[in-house]
Amino acid sequence: MYRKLILSIVLAVVVMSADAQFRKIPAEVTDSFETRYPTAKHVNWRDQITAFVAEFTIDGEEIKSFFNSKGEWLKSTRKTSMMKLSPEVKDGLNKSKFAKWTVTEILEQQEKDKELQFRVTVNKEDATKRFVFFNNKGQLLRDQIAL
Repeated sequence: MYRKLILSIVLAVVVMSADAQFRKIPAEVTDSFETRYPTAKHVNWRDQITAFVAEFTIDGEEIKSFFNSKGEWLKSTRKTSMMKLSPEVKDGLNKSKFAKWTVTEILEQQEKDKELQFRVTVNKEDATKRFVFFNNKGQLLRDQIAL
């Protein structure tokens, strides 16, 4: 009985600290970040083991940017809205099978060496939730179940 209790406590501590900072952010990472985003405000860093993540704002917009340990930029995401989407992306969504679903979030995603994408989170009345990805031309690239 006591072994199970101790094991449960240890497991809870490990789970709670999974998002904790394990390593110091390398100077290469912070230098690269400051060069790429010189006007960033309210910067918070997280170590996700495979990448260092900066969460920050620029002109009131929330942005996440990912860097490897050498300071190389990997990707960034930025929250956006239907009002800010290009007419092509809006048209692509309106012509897709998800047109009647409720849009709950839109992220602009830019990855190293890839084209700009928009991840639109949509919900159906039966609580089905999906991520729908479009390129800047409004072409549906893929969709996946949101967990």
